[in-house]
This record gives sequence, structure tokens and C-alpha cells, in this order.
Amino acid sequence: MHIRKLLIRKMVRLITCESACTVMTAGGACRSPEGLQTAQTLIAYGADVNATTLEEQRTALHCGVLSGNLAIVHLLVSNGARVKLPPSYTKPPPFFFAMLKSDYPMMKYLLDLGADINQGSAVVGSALHVALTELGETKFNVIKFLLENGANPNAVVTASSGRTILKPPLGEYFTSFMNPDIRIVRIMLKYGARIVLVGHRQHELGILPSLHHIDARNSGDVLELIASAAESFCTSLIDNSVLMSQRHKLVLLQKALVPFTLKHASRIAVRKTLGWGPKLIAAVNDLPIPVVLRHYLLFED
Repeated sequence: MHIRKLLIRKMVRLITCESACTVMTAGGACRSPEGLQTAQTLIAYGADVNATTLEEQRTALHCGVLSGNLAIVHLLVSNGARVKLPPSYTKPPPFFFAMLKSDYPMMKYLLDLGADINQGSAVVGSALHVALTELGETKFNVIKFLLENGANPNAVVTASSGRTILKPPLGEYFTSFMNPDIRIVRIMLKYGARIVLVGHRQHELGILPSLHHIDARNSGDVLELIASAAESFCTSLIDNSVLMSQRHKLVLLQKALVPFTLKHASRIAVRKTLGWGPKLIAAVNDLPIPVVLRHYLLFED
């Protein structure tokens, strides 16, 4: 977690301070005041638009996105710059920098060209992970944009051994904020986030160890929403936790120690069948059921 935070802060610093990007001559050109003309000249003389820096592994496209100049990005892409980087690339892709700047036209442009909204870094996770834990005033709108465009609300990062390195986005969100925004939790649920209240060793989507970070008094509505949305609990972990307050335990055990209602069990089954993302919402809206039940399935009630 500490290393992940440091790397994310470094990305944010790069954007905030507009520090120099020395990918190669074409990359540097993308950051200069005369960037477009200079980049055109360098490309005409054979500059490699996909060359990367040795340390940061950034390309000219990273620099173009950081500049916020769509004309430069279009020039790079038109000359072969890769928008979708290979699976072996483990650093944050250019899309991350557009997301951190809340640059919606740039994000949309990259997605239209084939950028993978779910490609992430082995350390900082997916774009959704970073948006949930790092953005400020624009957080909700950026998260909404990401979800509407196919971001996976259940993305996890695992090691080659299968061990979970990063929890699902909501788990990381709860770890980072004592008072989560209930609007964010609801929209994550709407787009298919699953709530599995067990340890992450028991299930890769387990987020139970994150819940003690939530302020049970000031954010009791969030805690109750999470408990009511859960598809499974580990009562022994809850009962024996030394990190959870009595308020945490009371809210969770009130749900965990009674059988699911048929209505809730049906919601879990239907949502598992229909998946996540925009296709979940489209599928629910196509179901021949009353509107009130559609709202219930999408946590809009």
C-alpha cells in the first residue's frame, strides 16, 4: 500500500508541476510551447513515436496526453503511436494521465481509438482504483465516466502466484477514506460491484478487512448499505475482529446472522448472471419486471 501511494503521488506531482518529460526528442517536443510543429518536424526526420524512457517507460504519447493537446495526440497516433499498450507493459498507460487531469475529451478520444479502460499497473491498479483513491472534487464525475465506459468495478490485481495484491476498487476506497461518499458506493453497486464480506484470502473480492476504516458513526449509512448489499459474510472474522468497533460489528452481524430474504437472494443471483458494467444496466432495463424491482436490482432504491 505504501509503495502504491508513493507511485500514485509521483504521477500526480508530474501532472501538477508539469515536470519535463524526456521520453525522446519527439516526447520532449510534445511538452514544448511549439510542440505540434516541433513534433511534426521530428517525426518527419524519423523520430520513433513509440520509444520509451529507460526509467519510467513513458512514451511520447504519455507526454502528448500530459500536454492536454488533442492535436499533438492525434499527430502521434496518426504516425503509429500505440494507444493500447501490450500486456507486458506494467507501468500506468497514457489514459491514466488523462484521467488524473479529469480531461474528459482526451479520455474519450483515447477510448475511441482503442485504449483499454481496464489496463492498469501491477502497483497502482486500474484507472478506477486510482480515481477512487486519489481524485478530489472531480472524483464522482470521473468515476461515473469510467463506469459508463466499461471500467470493471470488481477489478483486482493478483501476483503470478495468485495472491491478491490490490483489493477490488471499493475495498481500496474504504481503506483510503474514513467517510466515503455514499453516491460513489451506490454508483459502483449500480454498475455491478460485488460486496463479499470475507477476508481476501477466502475470496479474491473479499473486502471485510477494509471496513474498519469506515467511520461507523458519521458514515453509518454507508456501512448499512454495504451490509445490505453483501452476498456473503464471514461471521467469525467479524466477531473476532480487534479493529472493528462495536458499532461495526452490530451493523454487520445484524445482516450476517439472519438468512437472506428471497428478494435479496434473487438480486444476488440475477446480478451474478447479468454481469457488470453498462451491459448489466441494459439487461436489467430489458427485464419484464416492474420499475421498482429494476431500481432494487441496481441499488437505486
